[in-house]
Amino acid sequence: MLIGNKILLHRILLNLLSNAIKFTNEGSVSIHSELIEKVNMHHVTIEIIEDTGIGIPNNKPEEVFEY
Repeated sequence: MLIGNKILLHRILLNLLSNAIKFTNEGSVSIHSELIEKVNMHHVTIEIIEDTGIGIPNNKPEEVFEY
């Protein structure tokens, strides 16, 4: 279970999902959750949406997730 800002997570998920669908002309978009890394009790990395589209460039994630 993750505890955090439910509204912000909802906005991020909708944004990622809509972009995944928009930029995946062929292939698939799947929604799942997987723990990738647990640094400590307050810092985890999870993977939520996976797609076969063009993806987010490696130098751009900070811009995408700015709030």
